[in-house]
Amino acid sequence: MAVLKERNALLENGADLTSKASQADLDNVAAIQTATNAYQKQQDTLNELTSDISSAADTLSSSFTQALVNASNGGVTFKSAMQGVESQIISLVAKLTLINPLLTAIDGKSRTTLGDVSSILSGASSSGVTSENAISAYSGGWGWNPVSSAGSSTSSASSLGGSTSWLSSGLKTNLFGTATVGNSIAGIGGGMALGSSIGSMINRKHKTGSTVGSAVGSAAGAAIGSIIPGVGTIIGGLIGGLIGGGAGSLFGGHAKNPYTIDQVMTTGGSLSLGKTWNQAQTDEITAQLKSDIASFNSVLSATGMTIGGGDGGLLGTVRDDKNNKDKSLQSVSLTDLLKQATYSTSDATFQQALQQGLPSNATSVSDYATAIENLKTMADTVEKLGVSVSKFNSDGTVTVDKISGYSGDLADAVNTLDGKTIDASSLQDAISSITSAWSQIEDNAKSVQARYLAATGDQEGSDLLTFDQSADQQREQLKEAYENIWGDAYATQKNYVQQSADLEKTLAAERLKIQQQYTDQAASSVSSVISSLTSYAQGLAFSDASPLSAQDQYAAANDNFTTDLAAAKSGDFTALQNLQGYASTLLSTSQAWNGSGQGYVTDYQRVMQALQDVGNTSSASLISSEMKAALQSQTDVLADLLQQLVTLGGKNLSELKLTNLKSTTQKAA
Repeated sequence: MAVLKERNALLENGADLTSKASQADLDNVAAIQTATNAYQKQQDTLNELTSDISSAADTLSSSFTQALVNASNGGVTFKSAMQGVESQIISLVAKLTLINPLLTAIDGKSRTTLGDVSSILSGASSSGVTSENAISAYSGGWGWNPVSSAGSSTSSASSLGGSTSWLSSGLKTNLFGTATVGNSIAGIGGGMALGSSIGSMINRKHKTGSTVGSAVGSAAGAAIGSIIPGVGTIIGGLIGGLIGGGAGSLFGGHAKNPYTIDQVMTTGGSLSLGKTWNQAQTDEITAQLKSDIASFNSVLSATGMTIGGGDGGLLGTVRDDKNNKDKSLQSVSLTDLLKQATYSTSDATFQQALQQGLPSNATSVSDYATAIENLKTMADTVEKLGVSVSKFNSDGTVTVDKISGYSGDLADAVNTLDGKTIDASSLQDAISSITSAWSQIEDNAKSVQARYLAATGDQEGSDLLTFDQSADQQREQLKEAYENIWGDAYATQKNYVQQSADLEKTLAAERLKIQQQYTDQAASSVSSVISSLTSYAQGLAFSDASPLSAQDQYAAANDNFTTDLAAAKSGDFTALQNLQGYASTLLSTSQAWNGSGQGYVTDYQRVMQALQDVGNTSSASLISSEMKAALQSQTDVLADLLQQLVTLGGKNLSELKLTNLKSTTQKAA
């Protein structure tokens, strides 16, 4: 473009373009423009290179600063700092070798490439470029070709090339072969970056090895490549770094193996945490292990059992050790250790359950603890039911051996469960169903028996049997009410003990009352007969069948009346009831003996006075006597009647003997 402008200017001034002066002028302009373009290209390349180097230095400085600040907590290490620089070098090489050339091929624009950097670092000059590069080789109808004056342009370009900086001169220094300081740095640096990147992809564990390998490989590659002029050192460094980085990744040093290992101890029958180790990773198991140990110890305490096993109190180790060569040790949980432990308890049935029923497929400490609690419940249930178990199964069922505590036909019914495999709840329901059905059968049988007793005349037996059924039901209802609240501990509850005692006293009194009622009925019947006999005995001495004389009958009647009147005046209700009869007998016998004489009149007045005296008797004493008589059982009444009968019989016999004695005396006289 500068040559064209100069040509137009010459034409405007009327100059002859074919003259030596015009051609020399055009060649100088072309050379100056070419050198300017080359210089600008080198300047852009250097600016980009120094900018990337400055950025890498800033990154390295910042990383080291962070490493020093955070050294106490390991936030940034030398390794991580170098990895940051390494990533920038990889990015620079990729841009210069791949991205920029590709974009230039697409749009034709000029961009910095690895060749440009190599040209600068190797000290190559642009002086070889002439005005031929400024204008197309074809004439374009201009009628001239500027290449004809290449000599002058070469001279101008050389003068501009000599103005490069001291850095460029230093980088031109030859080391060996065709290798200079510049192309060696480019080759080795690019080779290290590319080799480290490839090595990291091959084996992330050996990043250090890949870096060292890429360094050695790139240096060796640069040396070998130096025998090739131009870019041989750079290409050799890249290839050597690639090979060295890959090899270093395969055979480099071994990084620390990450693991977390916690000891689990059995101390005093419970679990405890022993020593812990953690390396090259975040500990993600110890905190949860402490929580699991605490919760499992609570289950041990609640169920009354202890844990043991292991070697010298060491149950085992919980591990997060993914790189362990032994796959069985790469991951070990507390659940795995619990399955290997031994368990003990003083409860024989529960001990059997622990030995036979602990699950092998538990996946968590919670699952294992729940299984133990369920086994405890099962053991308690079968003991309460009187069930002997041949095997506790890990699926929550038991195999029944024998059921005790029952007799007769009920035992035969319950023993139909022998040998069956069933869960504890269903076993309890099955036994309850059998016993309930049996209870219903017994109740029906007792009801039929009670009906039979009533039908055959034993009403007392029927009533007592019905009462006993009701009493048993009341006892069972009271027991179930407390058992539903307190479970097996119901029998020790103070209220239950008191209510049970009160119920028994009440039931005993009620049963006795039933018996007393029937006893009183029988006594009443007997009393009625004895009362009739007593009345007969009382009147026999004064009847037509009496062997007593009129005088003796009168004397006996007088004695009976006098005795009964005294008792009636004292408040004896029974004597008061008998007073009328004794008075009538006295008057009739007095009339028979005394006729209508003064003796009869005296007896009549005596009876009237007795009735008047009785009228003056205290009502309180009569009421008290009546209440006492009403409260008497029929047995007591019968006893009194029998005693009266005996007394009357004895009295009549005495009077008869007295009469016989008088008769004998009179005959003797």
